[in-house]
Amino acid sequence: MTSGICVRVAAGSALGAGLGLLVTLVGLAVAIAILYWGYRIAKKRGYPAWLGLVLAFFLGLIGILILYLLPAKTRAQPAPYAAGYAQYPPPPGPAPAAPQPPQGWSTQATLPPWATQAAPPPAPAGADTPPPPAPES
Repeated sequence: MTSGICVRVAAGSALGAGLGLLVTLVGLAVAIAILYWGYRIAKKRGYPAWLGLVLAFFLGLIGILILYLLPAKTRAQPAPYAAGYAQYPPPPGPAPAAPQPPQGWSTQATLPPWATQAAPPPAPAGADTPPPPAPES
């Protein structure tokens, strides 16, 4: 009678070990996700990333809430143009002068001699086949 109880306990502990491993892995994944979340929030709000990691590590979701409640340290962007003017970009100025070649250099392009020679005339039709071999005498 005791052998049946031992079999049940052994089978139950194997199932419990597998389930325990699954719960541990899921918990680890959730903890890593919360740490990353804290890191991202701190960086986005202008605080050092380590602050987000520390708050998320020790306080979990309460640390995330604290990060959301902290005032943002990022500076407000100044207005691009003076107040009272239309929000159009200023007109472009004159185009910059083209760079000039050094003194003594020619501005004319010089081509190598082979580039200025005339192309050979096209071959007649059927010229790409070799001539028949000469008969042997």
